[in-house]
Amino acid sequence: MAQRTVIWVILLLFVPAVVYCISVDRHGDLTIEYLSRWFIANYFYMAAPHWLMLWASILGPMPRSVMKVTLVVLNVILVLFQCWVWFFVPSRESGLAWVFYIPVWILGLCAVYAYYYFAGKQRASS
Repeated sequence: MAQRTVIWVILLLFVPAVVYCISVDRHGDLTIEYLSRWFIANYFYMAAPHWLMLWASILGPMPRSVMKVTLVVLNVILVLFQCWVWFFVPSRESGLAWVFYIPVWILGLCAVYAYYYFAGKQRASS
């Protein structure tokens, strides 16, 4: 990977950490003690599709542009999902709402790959 791509990937993998810290701060729990206890598990839950995408791009042939676009789409999904939890889900049910995050990011990955699949087919037939 080119150095510029590595920097982009690191920044895009950093977004779930920022989203989590903002969420914790909204509840008034942003302390080192709280983060040391809960950050790692919550970060990897929020960033699971990002890491899955990164491993898929390392293990298989995937254009860098597809990887970057997919990571951006996953970040948009994460931010929109977090906003949905903040503004539309009752606070006592917000933990349960995160169960729906997994199918949402799976649908997002399917949409991105369907787009690239059909765009590639269209280019090949032209």
